[in-house]
Amino acid sequence: MTPWAVTLLKAHRPEKFRDRSAVEHTGKDGGPIQHQDVDAKAIILAELARIRARLTGDAASTAAGEDADEAVAGEDQKSAP
Repeated sequence: MTPWAVTLLKAHRPEKFRDRSAVEHTGKDGGPIQHQDVDAKAIILAELARIRARLTGDAASTAAGEDADEAVAGEDQKSAP
């Protein structure tokens, strides 16, 4: 079939000759996509504290930033329901 015939069929009988595509998103091994809720504010504040400590050389802020980093890292380890 020539390209112009295909174009005409698509234009005049789209219910039968239209281009079809389907996209499905799946998680690991075809299962559901895993997700988790995160506290974005806590993550951002922890990162800002870490940056502030690095820039100022403040040991107390560095310790607080590391504690916050550990809390955030612990959230990454949790599995989604």
